[in-house]
Amino acid sequence: GIWSSPAIDPSDGSIYVTTATPNACSSPGELAPAIVKLRASDLSVLSSWTVPVAEQAFGDEDFGATPTLFTATINGVHRSLVGALNKDGLFYAWDRTNLAAGPVWQSTIADPSGSPRSIVSASWDGSLLYVGGGGATINGTSCYGNISALDPATGAFVWRSCQTSFMTAGLTEVPGMLIEGVGAGGNIVFLNTVNGATVSTFNTGSM
Repeated sequence: GIWSSPAIDPSDGSIYVTTATPNACSSPGELAPAIVKLRASDLSVLSSWTVPVAEQAFGDEDFGATPTLFTATINGVHRSLVGALNKDGLFYAWDRTNLAAGPVWQSTIADPSGSPRSIVSASWDGSLLYVGGGGATINGTSCYGNISALDPATGAFVWRSCQTSFMTAGLTEVPGMLIEGVGAGGNIVFLNTVNGATVSTFNTGSM
């Protein structure tokens, strides 16, 4: 199943999708849970990477987040990357020219057994990646959800923000500000992209 929206890369005319629910078919799917690169002109498969069976210890390794295109300089080389968050709490980053080679890096965003599952689509502002996930322990504090800024070259945390409720919507970034819908009560939170501090919140009054 494809839960998320596709991401289009106009630089080479390709489309990226993430997949999930491999057991929904009568026979196991070959491309799930996975990231798949398609040719936009005819939707033929150009490259893919599936979470290895040996690494599916969590048992629910679905990709529920839209792929995010970004760039990074790694060992002096400028690289075009694509990343996505998995429900196992890992954010994976791949080289767009060769998904099959496997992740360039991966970062643990959330506890895989934590609720809610990590399905938030990330955002990229040209400098940092912003990723929202499920339960995690941050600086000794147990957080029901979290939003983190990552170094695009390594996946290392630049800052982390503890959230007290769940998130399912994709992160929206405008210069200097992150916007995310959190919680069942209809809260919208606005965060400073420099340090993750909450700038403002808005409550819609209902779900």
